[in-house]
Amino acid sequence: MASTRTLPALFLSCRDGRPAVSRPAPLISRLVEPGTAVEAVVFITIEHTGCGARLSAGPAGSERLESLANLLAEQGLAVQVERLPHPALADVAAELCEPAPGECIVLCLSRDLGAWRCRQVGQALSTWRDDRVLLVCLDRVREDARAEAQRPLHDPYWRGLMSHWVEQQQWQQAMSGNVELAYESGFDDDGTDTLCLLQAAFGLGGQHMPERLFGFDLDDHQRALAGYGWMN
Repeated sequence: MASTRTLPALFLSCRDGRPAVSRPAPLISRLVEPGTAVEAVVFITIEHTGCGARLSAGPAGSERLESLANLLAEQGLAVQVERLPHPALADVAAELCEPAPGECIVLCLSRDLGAWRCRQVGQALSTWRDDRVLLVCLDRVREDARAEAQRPLHDPYWRGLMSHWVEQQQWQQAMSGNVELAYESGFDDDGTDTLCLLQAAFGLGGQHMPERLFGFDLDDHQRALAGYGWMN
């Protein structure tokens, strides 16, 4: 019988245009117990146009896609839904899961939302982890971006930043008594892609530190797929 354990929430960084790479075992098989089912993958990305959220999925509609659109609307976002002949990012999904999930949805959030709103979206989506949905914040680095300009995810800077978020959230919650107010307005809310997506993943993961750091080909910036995992 397939496990119904909560699936991890992931933050992944990869370079646009990278080739699909065959791995000894898909990433998820190394992060979850054998038999854990993944029914769908929702990728969260950032786009530089629009003012709300855009959902992309395969040609067939689904209750899950409709539920996601409704959830985003409840968060006050204008939602656009598009159906494509072939699911976007299916190649990345295939690297993560085997067999491939039955559904792949891409949620593009406008960069104008800012980091804090992206964290709120992550918090709202976090319960989907209990429904066999793998939630992945995918930071897509431009193919022409200089590798030396990208701070690697194993750099202590990122863990220090997230540790500050945890302390900040705990302090603000203790002072206000309300988790919804537990955020210092303006902090790290500069709207950069990486910060927005990391905040979304932080929300997906329950606003605590990730338990896993993983990476592939960390010495090869053209093929690197690295990230953090919130396991609980």
